[in-house]
Amino acid sequence: HLQRAPEGITPASLPPAGYLSSLPLDAQAFTAVGYGRIKADKTAGPNNIDPNFDPDYRNAATVGFRNLQDAVLNLDENPAKGYGTGCYGDSGGPVFVGGSSTVVATSITGDAACRAAGRYYRVDSAFARGFLASQGVPLP
Repeated sequence: HLQRAPEGITPASLPPAGYLSSLPLDAQAFTAVGYGRIKADKTAGPNNIDPNFDPDYRNAATVGFRNLQDAVLNLDENPAKGYGTGCYGDSGGPVFVGGSSTVVATSITGDAACRAAGRYYRVDSAFARGFLASQGVPLP
């Protein structure tokens, strides 16, 4: 059941159908947001992952484009390229295109070390839009 955003908070927007296919993705930055574990030192391996027990602290990482599939957006989260990363517990978190408030995907899986690649479920696909519409979500 949908609820209104509290006063003073503008909800994120959803993209039109096929939106990601219309962008120059190789030059596009994305912002992945989550509330899961935190990679304390981006140069260390999987043993350097701290829990995030603060529900008010969100992880936001700039990530780069890797490739686009029908239902999935694959992003580059390689710290050697200056990117951040998603980690355990971030699943379901939004992915924004650039610095906008447009949600283009949600996190579904990362890699075991939280430092190289992530898979994100596209919300501009026909299947995702059908599901969202069936739940009463207004679509552009």
